[in-house]
Amino acid sequence: MARKRAMSQREVDALKTPGMTCVSDNLYLQIRDQGTRSWLFRYWVDRKPKVIGLGSAKDFTLAEARDKAERLRLAIRDGADPAEEKKARRSARKAERAAASGGAASDAGKVPTFEECGREYIWSHELSWTNDKHRAQWTSTLKAYVYPVIGKKPVNEIGIEDILSILKPIWTTKAPTAGNIRGRIDKILGWATAMGYRSGDNPASRDGPLQHLLPSIGKMKRDKKHHAAVPYKEVPAVVAELRKLGSISATALIFTILTAARTGETLGATWDEDRSRGEAVDDSRLAHEGRFRASGAAGRRGHNFAELTVARRQQSASFPRRTSENALQHGDAAVPEGYPR
Repeated sequence: MARKRAMSQREVDALKTPGMTCVSDNLYLQIRDQGTRSWLFRYWVDRKPKVIGLGSAKDFTLAEARDKAERLRLAIRDGADPAEEKKARRSARKAERAAASGGAASDAGKVPTFEECGREYIWSHELSWTNDKHRAQWTSTLKAYVYPVIGKKPVNEIGIEDILSILKPIWTTKAPTAGNIRGRIDKILGWATAMGYRSGDNPASRDGPLQHLLPSIGKMKRDKKHHAAVPYKEVPAVVAELRKLGSISATALIFTILTAARTGETLGATWDEDRSRGEAVDDSRLAHEGRFRASGAAGRRGHNFAELTVARRQQSASFPRRTSENALQHGDAAVPEGYPR
């Protein structure tokens, strides 16, 4: 990635939020949740993003990191692949150590845990995730559902029983979340296999044993829960209660009920638009009274309910609220019988 303007050392020092920030061409500063800071070099090979670490920000200044990045850019231009070369050097050193020890050292002690693999997977892939929410969900779901169960277990010992112990409790009650978790475990175990930490089938694969042990999420029947609605005979009493409140939100809801508008239409209504909705109900005077009151400082310009802030509009859009013992639903559910929709 190329920046229009490279960041200065002072700007880099001011960065505090965890995540990755592009500070210069191909050069990123990574800040982890624990506060550690490191330099990353990101580049592309065959349209696939690759990342290589350039060391801790404590050990190398911004200028030194830029110098490293520039040398890597020149090498890539000449056909090099730094990430693959680094992986080859690591494998060579591992083979040398194994040969020096005569192969007597136990490999079991060197196998990372699932949590360690999960952190490494996220670290090596998150720069390709452009959605901040998606990046945060990866970490949060693993911490909430996966690490407490298999986080400390060596990744080569994880089997189908472990996967079922994670997924079964939420497979039918939180189906979308369960599906996402299965996919994330699948990717981490696949990464561990590619790194040589485990072998054999992936127990979290959608096409593996799980397809015979858990029902298909797409075919599961879900109970539909409808919002509470006010019987039309009780609407006059509800409107009377809303009038007593006298708030801008109550006025907006009265207008919504009387005009059969949707909540979003009410909040987006302007004084200059067509007034046919208000004239369509018998009690149009009250509907227009609500518009006059809500227009207030807007002087017949802008939104009728301009006094509602963005946050309050979001709250109003999530009606129903309760007045007395009745559930208040938006106009689609609470409009009186015989009134036009």
